[in-house]
Amino acid sequence: MCPGAPHVAAERERGTLMSRSLVRATLLAGALLGAGAARADFASVLQPSPIAASTAVAFQDSNVQPGTTSANGLYNFLDSWSFTLDGSFLVSSIAAAINFTDVDGHAVLFGITNLQVNLVTAPPSGPPIVSWLSVSAPATGLQQTVALVPPSALGSGTYTLEVRGDVTQPGAYSGSLIAQPLAPVPVPTTSALFACGILALGFTASRLRRS
Repeated sequence: MCPGAPHVAAERERGTLMSRSLVRATLLAGALLGAGAARADFASVLQPSPIAASTAVAFQDSNVQPGTTSANGLYNFLDSWSFTLDGSFLVSSIAAAINFTDVDGHAVLFGITNLQVNLVTAPPSGPPIVSWLSVSAPATGLQQTVALVPPSALGSGTYTLEVRGDVTQPGAYSGSLIAQPLAPVPVPTTSALFACGILALGFTASRLRRS
């Protein structure tokens, strides 16, 4: 063995270790980037306390990033907004009002196409209550409101408003959610019921006299 052989062997081993470390670092970076893309979808709670009847609760995502891509390729992000109803009133529909411009006429919804909303049970991406509805630009005004009407009134529980679309950076949207209370069924007042009873008694007495 020549005198320099051990040194050459050590250099080769060092080079091999460096190459392996570089490969590991590259794989780790790729994994982190992939995980980051998977977490790009935004999930939040509208407000910590239950939503009151007919109260508008604002929501916005000012930095929409590509995340979950649908199978058909039309949507590349899926945001989730959870909220709670305490059961003090029944909800006939959830109104999602999406802002397209602010009061000065500046664009608020931008960088997004194929915008849609739906309503699911919690946790996010749970069973759908209302299927996806498209949000088109309003013909007039600053907002477009989409009514999410469940097959039956919503009681106490946690629900999620989902927003999806196709974003080209930068992307942003904002809006508000309103829980519409179920209209009460008119109930006859006590005086009306009493009057109906008197009329029924009078009708019965009249029939008895005729017989």
